[in-house]
Amino acid sequence: MPMNLLKRLNRTKRNLWIAIGAVLAVSPLLIVVIAVAGLILWISESRKAAHMKKNRLGMEFVPVRAGTFMMGSGTARNDEKPAHRVTITYGFLMGRYEVTAGQWKAMMGREPYNFKGDNYPVQFVSWNQAQEFIERLNQMNDGYDRGRVGVRVPRRNHRQLCR
Repeated sequence: MPMNLLKRLNRTKRNLWIAIGAVLAVSPLLIVVIAVAGLILWISESRKAAHMKKNRLGMEFVPVRAGTFMMGSGTARNDEKPAHRVTITYGFLMGRYEVTAGQWKAMMGREPYNFKGDNYPVQFVSWNQAQEFIERLNQMNDGYDRGRVGVRVPRRNHRQLCR
């Protein structure tokens, strides 16, 4: 009887070593498969990612996809109540940065009020001046589609979507 038990223990030991060897042999393959799957997913997602566009003035625009989101709050100031669902029905391009004084000067032919340098944001611009800037920007032929409405001041819901 003790000999039979010894044979069974040796067989179990051998089977255990075979199982450990199989796990060690498969583990690197499993790691490689997971890494390749992650790489494929990363590549496919990066192709879907928005591509920045730049016009002749150096203004950068990023595409914002259409979508639905909750705007407002139930616990914030009264002008933000109530929370409500907002749907942006079509994508649009949004300026990545504020308009700089240098970009304003290049488009309008004059320095903006309170000029501090080309790389500073434009300040103290009236609504009418901003509309004139936008109109001129829309008239530029710089090779990309401005969408249905062209360039305009973003509405509150567009700014909220981009947060």
